[in-house]
Amino acid sequence: MRPDSPGPPAGIVFRRLDTRDERELARSLAAAGPSSASPGCPGAWAWFGLWDLAPVEGVGLVGAAATRLVTPKTAELCVLAVPAALPWPGLGDRLVREVADALRAQGAEWVVARPAGGDGRRLALLRGAGFEAAGPRHPDGSAVWLSLEL
Repeated sequence: MRPDSPGPPAGIVFRRLDTRDERELARSLAAAGPSSASPGCPGAWAWFGLWDLAPVEGVGLVGAAATRLVTPKTAELCVLAVPAALPWPGLGDRLVREVADALRAQGAEWVVARPAGGDGRRLALLRGAGFEAAGPRHPDGSAVWLSLEL
């Protein structure tokens, strides 16, 4: 880290986003990022977020994710949003790990995700968290689904 770059935030907290205002903020964060939403993810979503407890300016939401239940033991990661412009590395990885821990605590055994076309950053985050190709592949050889056993 360069001496003139800001250090990591004093405190980052992971929690479920329960209010409408929090979910709208998370949707705004997701819309600002490249291809963060998984295509065709119907149903009710559970939203989660990483909050900076001491933001220098603005709102402290620094990462958001949304999941939905596919079966009682399988959840789909529908949204994964962590702005690339943030100066702190590792927030995306932490968000994926925290979501996996929360789903495991709720009884899920698997998390699945559809790699969004052309979003190499999202794919790298998922692969770095342990997601692996599952099921049939596209004609170009890329995975249709990624899965993570909890």
